[in-house]
Amino acid sequence: MIEQSITRETIIQKVAGLPPDGLAAVMRFIESWEHKVRPPVSVQMLAAGEHPAFGLWADRTDIQDSAAFAQQLRRTIEGRRDG
Repeated sequence: MIEQSITRETIIQKVAGLPPDGLAAVMRFIESWEHKVRPPVSVQMLAAGEHPAFGLWADRTDIQDSAAFAQQLRRTIEGRRDG
């Protein structure tokens, strides 16, 4: 049964006794929660160029206009009927 006074130390002690497949399951669980609780990207971050995807295509020599490329990519993805 889960107690009300859970601490990091208690969790670490429990995790330390798990076999490798148990550790993998815990890691998947933690990663799923990190995704759920990650704060949304703010407009200020976008304006400052700090978005994680900022500069993603900077080294691509085949993309001359990244905005036009992104629009075409969106149209292609939105038009797909296979998924």
